[in-house]
Amino acid sequence: MFNFHKKEAPLLGLQGSGGGLGFLAGSGGGGAATGGTIVESGSKIYHVFYDVGPDTFATGTDINNIEMLLIGGGGSGSDGYGSGGGGAGGVVHATGITCSSGSYPIVIGDGGAPVTGPAEADCEGNNGTPSTATLGSQPYIATGGGG
Repeated sequence: MFNFHKKEAPLLGLQGSGGGLGFLAGSGGGGAATGGTIVESGSKIYHVFYDVGPDTFATGTDINNIEMLLIGGGGSGSDGYGSGGGGAGGVVHATGITCSSGSYPIVIGDGGAPVTGPAEADCEGNNGTPSTATLGSQPYIATGGGG
């Protein structure tokens, strides 16, 4: 379980998780929602999705005023002379989302595959994969970072 203090943000403790990240907070559901790692801090309930792959956010009641942060998987760095790091995954931040009772798919994108080769080869990195969420009837896509 995560414990937060006033100046801490729930996402900071999850840096370096490898792939993308999904984060939901809302009100009006009375704790009836499931999915991801559930963290309560003050009057907020967070659903944090950080395992790469598909998952589901589900609620038995209407939830209003959901705030979502969705991050795509980062790209891998290159290999060889003049190598550099991969690009960060895209970010989608949405507020005021309403979900009726039901199940909503969440897919967390993976980071780009590592690259290895001879030091003189200058191989390009691999792209990360997108993270997606469909909340209510709205699809959200955070693109993967460039390799």
